[in-house]
Amino acid sequence: VEAWSVLDALRVRFQKARYRRKAPEAAMAALTRKQCAEVISAVPEFFGTAEATMIADGGWNFCLIGQHIERAIITANALN
Repeated sequence: VEAWSVLDALRVRFQKARYRRKAPEAAMAALTRKQCAEVISAVPEFFGTAEATMIADGGWNFCLIGQHIERAIITANALN
């Protein structure tokens, strides 16, 4: 439950930041940077909370394996 509250808070932040057709470009860029910063901080918070509170079942292990594979692919591409 605690891990999902992090994602729910992120969802609420995105819902509040609706696209405004006539907003100045600088304001939209600032909002985008702010939203990106919030995602960058929320994702590790979610994983840290989830690892401490969720039951380590097959589904969670599948997510962790996927995360490690993704990191391996990024590392391999960077070295290539």
